[in-house]
Order: sequence, then C-alpha cells, then structure tokens
Amino acid sequence: GGAGGADAKQDAQAEDYVYTRTMSEERLKLRTFVRSIWMSGFIYSVIIFNTIVIAADDVYSERTQNSWVQSISIASDWVILVIFTIEMLLKIIGLGAGFRAPDDEEMDPELAGYFASSWNRFDCFIVIMSWILVPMAQFSGADIQRLVRIMRLTRPLRAFRGMRRLQAVQMLLQTLPTAFPAFVDVTNLMLFLLIVFAILCLNLWGLEGKLHGRCVVAPNRTDFAKGLETQGFLQQPAPVLCGKDGFSCDPGFVCSCVPEVLPNGKIETRPYVFTDPLRGDQGCLRQGTMRPWVEGLQTDEPVCPDFGFTCWDSFPLALFTSFKVITLEGWSQTMWYSQATMNPWAAIIVLVFMVILVTFNVVNLYVASISNAYRDVRTKHRVIEQRKNFEKAQMKMSADIEKARIRHEREEAIASGDVEEEEEEEEASPSLLDRIFMLHERLGNHKDSTEPLMPLARWLRRVFVYPLVADECGTIVPHHLIRMMASRNLEVKFGPEYGEWTLFAKKGQEVRRYGHPKVYRDGEKVQVGKAATHVITHANNLLRADLRAAIKEFSISKEREEEDTRAKDEAGPTAMDNTTPLIYSDLIVLIAILVNAVSSAVEHFDGYAVETLPGVETAPWMNCCNEDCSLMDAENCPRGLIKMSTSWRAFIFWVELVFNIFFTAELSCKIVSWWSVERFITESYPGNLLDVVIVAFSDILFILDLFIEGLFSVAIFRLLRLVRAVKMAR
Repeated sequence: GGAGGADAKQDAQAEDYVYTRTMSEERLKLRTFVRSIWMSGFIYSVIIFNTIVIAADDVYSERTQNSWVQSISIASDWVILVIFTIEMLLKIIGLGAGFRAPDDEEMDPELAGYFASSWNRFDCFIVIMSWILVPMAQFSGADIQRLVRIMRLTRPLRAFRGMRRLQAVQMLLQTLPTAFPAFVDVTNLMLFLLIVFAILCLNLWGLEGKLHGRCVVAPNRTDFAKGLETQGFLQQPAPVLCGKDGFSCDPGFVCSCVPEVLPNGKIETRPYVFTDPLRGDQGCLRQGTMRPWVEGLQTDEPVCPDFGFTCWDSFPLALFTSFKVITLEGWSQTMWYSQATMNPWAAIIVLVFMVILVTFNVVNLYVASISNAYRDVRTKHRVIEQRKNFEKAQMKMSADIEKARIRHEREEAIASGDVEEEEEEEEASPSLLDRIFMLHERLGNHKDSTEPLMPLARWLRRVFVYPLVADECGTIVPHHLIRMMASRNLEVKFGPEYGEWTLFAKKGQEVRRYGHPKVYRDGEKVQVGKAATHVITHANNLLRADLRAAIKEFSISKEREEEDTRAKDEAGPTAMDNTTPLIYSDLIVLIAILVNAVSSAVEHFDGYAVETLPGVETAPWMNCCNEDCSLMDAENCPRGLIKMSTSWRAFIFWVELVFNIFFTAELSCKIVSWWSVERFITESYPGNLLDVVIVAFSDILFILDLFIEGLFSVAIFRLLRLVRAVKMAR
C-alpha cells in the first residue's frame, strides 16, 4: 500500500518537473500551496457560503429597506470577488500563464499553466465579468442587477470542477450522452402512441363535443332561491358533466351547454338551442372562459372542463390531454369527466390502457435506457482501469528491476572499495491519511492464512462453517472436494501442521483404491499428504491439487454413483456441480436478526390518560405518570398519557438485552475462531468490519441508554442489525 502511494507520488512529481524545472524555490512553494488540499478546502468553503447567501435572498428582503440579507449579500459580493481574484492571481503566478494543454490526456491540464485548463479560463471569465458588473450594479438599473444575479449563480458551478475528478461523477456525466440514441427511439415510440390515443379520443369524445355537457337548473325551478330566476345556472359546487349516453342529471336539473347533433350528422351552430329560451333553456350561465383576460369571466359558449384544457375537441388539445394523462396529473379526474359524457366502460378501457401501456411501460424505457448506458460506461471504465493498472504494474516491475540492478552494482562497488558507503536518508513518516489508506489496502488484499489455528479456534471455526469444512488454518475447503470424498466414502482431517492432511475411511463404509485389492474400513487411515501451498491458481480453480489427485485414486461407491446419477437426471449436472450448502451459523444469525426486527411489533402506544386523585392539580405540561403526580416523565407519560405499560417496557428491555448478548457473543466467538481481529476482518473485508462496527455501536448505545433513559430509540438497534441481515442475505 505504501509502495503504491509512493509510486503515484513519484509519477506526479515527474509530470510536474517538466513544467517546474526553471522555477524558483518561492514559485515552487506557491505552486504547491495553490494546488494543496487546504487551498481547495478554503475555496470550496467560500463557494458554499456564497450559495447560502444566494439561497437566503428573496422578494421580501428586496422590498425591505436596510434589510440585513441585502447588506450581507452586497458585502459578500465584494469579499468573494476579492478572494476569487486573489486566488486567480496566485494561480497565474504559481502555475504560470501557459495556454497549451499537455499532450497526455490523463495529465491534469493545470500543471501546464493556468489558462491550459478550461475550468481556469471559466473562473477567469467569471472574475472579469464580476469586476465589470458588480460596480455597475451599484449605480445602474434593474437590468444590470439581473445580470449580476445571473453572474452570482455561476459561482457555485466552480464546485463542479472538483466533482468531475471523481470517477463515479465522470461515469454519470457520460451516461446521458451514451443513452441519447436510446432516448430518441423511446421518444419516437411514445409520440406515436400519444398520437394514436389522441386520434382515438378525438373520435370518441371530441368530434361531438361531449365534454361540453353540464347539469344546469331546469326551467322555472325557483324553489331553492325565492324570487330569483336561476334557470340555466350550473349545478354547484363543481361543474357536473353529463351526456345522452352517460350521466343523467339529478332531479331539478337538465343536461345542457352542448350543441346538438343534427340529423345530417353535423354539429349545431349558433344560435344554439340551449341559448334560446323558446326552444330550450336560458343558457349555461356562470361558466368560466378559457382565457378570462381576453374573453371575460363568463360565457355561454361550450367549454371543456379545467378552463378548456381537459378536452378532446381538437387534435392539439387531445394530444395535450393525452400527455397530461400519462403524467398521471389528474388522470382519474379526466377519466371521470369522460365517463360522465359517454358509456363509462369506454373511458375506463381507453384511459386505463393508456396509463398501463405508456406510463408504466414506455416511460420506464427511459429508466432502462439510462441503466443500460450506465452499465456500458461502467464496463468501459473498468476495462480502461484494468489496462492502466496493468501498464502501471509493468512500469513498476521495470523500475524495480532497474533499482535492483543499480543497488547490486553499488553493493559490488562498495565491496571492492571503489565507492564509499553513504548513509541512506530516512524516509518521511507517513501521514495519518496515508496510514488509513495503507490499512485499507492491507485489509482488502485478502490472502489465505498459512498459520495453523489454536485447538479452540479450530474447533470454533469448524462450528461456524458447518456443514462446510475448514482446514487447519481456518480456510474453507472447496465443497466439490468434500462431495468427491463423500462419493468415495472418505473423510479428511487437516493439520496439525500447515498443509498436512489425512484421509480416512468412513465408519461402517468400505474404501477401495483403483487397481489395488486392499479394502479400507471403519475409520482406517488411507493416505497422508502435505502440500506446500493450498492454492495453485484461482483462474482455473485448481484448488488443493494434491488432495484432489489423492481422492481420485479411489473408486466411487456403487450406492453413491446411483444417487448421483438420479440427482443429475432430475436437476442436471450444472446444478449438482455448483451447489454449496448454506452455513448453519449464518442461517441462525439471520433468523435471530429477523426475529429481533419482528419483535418491534410489540411496541405500541397505549394512549390512556393517567387518573389522578381528586384535588390534585394537574396540567398537560406536567407529564404526570401516577395518581398524585409525584412521578413526572415526558418520555413515558407525555401530556399525562401512558405511552406503554411498565410490563411491556420491561419485556422490550429484556428482549433487547438478550439479543445484544447473543450478537456480541456470536461476534466474539467468530473473532476467537480466527484467533486474531485482523484475520477475522480480512477474511471478508469490508463485511466483517461492518459487523464489528454494528455490534460495537449497538452495545455502546444500549449501555448509554441504561444510564440516560430515553436517549435512543430501540428501533435504532434493529435497523443496524438489519444491515447485517442484508449483507448475509447477499
């Protein structure tokens, strides 16, 4: 880990040396400072402060004279502008003004000069425009002030330059352009379906204006408005749609407001029947217009619901209404309107089918396109990363060979007396961050242990991996070897030294070696071996080649051969070869976690009031828990209501105590089974480290809750343990 970090640091220094070899020591220090993490942290802090100031600005502060928000905004504009200007000047001096980007695309352009980086040119543009606009805004009108606001909004974009260096952000940014061709295809499909549904709805409801029908007060009905003529008024409180083939109005109301279909199939034109008191009713009064600012507030013309914007009357309106339906914005109301004016089943079939087909399927194709594009981009980055790692490994190998050659020549020269031996410079001690990365790499680079476990640890390890088998070092033996031994009535015992193993015949079974007449029975020792290493290569899965070869020397029992043949006929050979039994201890822990989560169902809120004695003055804020209000507890008796009875609280406490003890004992035994905390963590990093953190954190919270009642919710423990359950289920 340390070597890798040192090599990366040397590579960066080598790249930087090309542009810094003619610089003075003062400029080198300034160059290091402007590219340091401290400078970046300070600039990002300024950006965050600027974002907060922008977010605090609102219309009320604009209208208020001498507003503190406005004062801070104006002052911060000048302070931030000065800070960004100083940063720009320091970078130009320290990095140089170089405009030409480096030939190596993977190299940071900023190393070649300030203006070689497009982000630095963007920063310079913001600073220059700010120096022009900010002073002008103090003496100019609203137009310049709007430009200043827009320029202020560009400052938070500077934070984006740092995010682009993160590989995950780069992949996300490349996903959208990659998914664009698929977006075009999905959009074309969606537009085609919208056009089809718009034309269908236009012919079903639009051509006859069926969504115009309204229930209005019947002629000569004045029973609920004495002395007032209310004929033609819309049924309230909301417009009620109706139609000849749909909803029939309530008694006292008639369906009106819609032109009739003439015998020749054409739609009636003005004057409409419903606007003629002699032929029809008085008209559709108090009906809102589509454009009140032009057409006035009320009209007697046919109008669709929602000021004419939920309508199938024309193709553009039908297309818009179809789009509104697939966005699920009031789609059910649109369906109800359509049901009221025609056969209800027609609206249900058409609109529900539109939602299911377009919304739930076609629209989700956008998500599928992004997902596929992201997977392609991630695969591409992974291939590039593997190629880079391979090239770095080759370069490192060449550098190590060259260093070894130089070291060997120097040792020979020192031995011959041609060169005097010089004291090597002590390497600088790694920083805390370097130590953390070194620890992370050491834990992540898992290797099978070569140190045999102690007897207690070996026994615990076998218990925790049962029905699988662990060797003398705690490493799980590939299960296909166990199946091979079982088919030949063999058992294996590992240890006590590293690599040692012994084959035995199972008790009550017979074992025969190919080409030998001797028969081994009842636990008789069959063969002993010792391997120099457990693993030859993971690529070909040639694990424990010595043990495998020894097992193959023995014949398969007839009974087992018949069972395997039957099983392969039923499940197939692939299923038989890849099946690995579930570890019982993991299953027990998983069940315990789920039972612990299910036990949360016993938590409840009783909610009954505490009965106090006559004459005892109480108030909700006193949080009384007993009759004389001598016991007050806001946690268990908020506002004098019993949250949970004492017996239930005691039960929950003991349940949590039992589970805490169980999980702590389980983790402790697993650590003992490896006889080392580090070996336990590296066995399955970072999963085992997560288990240690969760169990330790749960214990700490539980102990703190004993002394500070009500500090934590019991649900926290269960949520933490459910994280373990998710990890184990995977």
